Amino acid sequence: TKFFKEPFVVINPDTLWNNSYLSELSDLEDLYFQHKKACLLLVSKNLSFDNSFNGDFNLQDGIVSRDNSNELIFTGLQILDHSVFSSIEGKIFSMNKIWNNLIEKKFLIGVKSNQKFYHLNTKEMHDKILDLNITD
Repeated sequence: TKFFKEPFVVINPDTLWNNSYLSELSDLEDLYFQHKKACLLLVSKNLSFDNSFNGDFNLQDGIVSRDNSNELIFTGLQILDHSVFSSIEGKIFSMNKIWNNLIEKKFLIGVKSNQKFYHLNTKEMHDKILDLNITD
C-alpha cells in the first residue's frame, strides 16, 4: 500500500464488463471524490444472471451495510485509497475484513448498478454466458 499515494480503482477480472459500466464508474469516481470514502459498485440480486447469489451488502442513502437480508451483490468494482489497509497486519487478508471495518465506521459508500450482472465464477457459468452470444 505504500506505493499507492492516490486513490485507485480495483476491478475484479471474473465479472463480464462492457462499455455500459463506464458511466457507473464515473458516478463511483464522483462519489469517491465528493466524500473521500471507499466506494463499491453494487447490483441487485435480481439483475444477476446467476440466481444462486445470496447477496453481499445493502445500500441505504449511499451508505453500505450488511445484515442477514443482503439484497445487493458486489460487482467487483471499487475505489479505495491506501488508508483502508492501515488496520491490516500481514500480507494475506480478506477484503471482507476491510469492508467490515469500514462499515462499522460508516466509511463504506456505494452506487447501485443498473447493468445485468454476469459473474464468471465457474466453468459451467462461463459456458452458459458464452452461449448467450453477448456482443456489447
